[in-house]
Amino acid sequence: MNEILQIIGQEEHFVSHMYEKYQGRVPVSMAYDQNCSELFPFVFEDVDGHAIGIIAIAVVTENEKERVHIYHISSFRQKIGNGSIMLVELCRQADIFNVILSLSPISMGNGKDFQISYGKLKAWYATFGFSGEGQLRREPV
Repeated sequence: MNEILQIIGQEEHFVSHMYEKYQGRVPVSMAYDQNCSELFPFVFEDVDGHAIGIIAIAVVTENEKERVHIYHISSFRQKIGNGSIMLVELCRQADIFNVILSLSPISMGNGKDFQISYGKLKAWYATFGFSGEGQLRREPV
């Protein structure tokens, strides 16, 4: 397995692992920066196999260093802990694969609830180890 990681890189291996772990696919097209080779959106399932949200991730390279950027994360039912469940597992897997995660905390309303403020969203991500200004990063632990 270490030989595979050396060939494709731990970030690509992490993205491939997460994409293959969950069978639900999300047909989306998104604009993404020039450093992103491919976006991988998937339906996230809880431990019982119930679909609880969507995550879209991709490997990006900046200053010759790779990381995994979370382009989208949202739960199907908000305010019941599903977003936390998804992020806990994503961070747990990132730690196993020893990869840096990044994201831009942008609140997207669901059409019925008010959007969370930037400050509250940034504080929520901080509980998972994300830090920074503008784009947040999380180092593996």
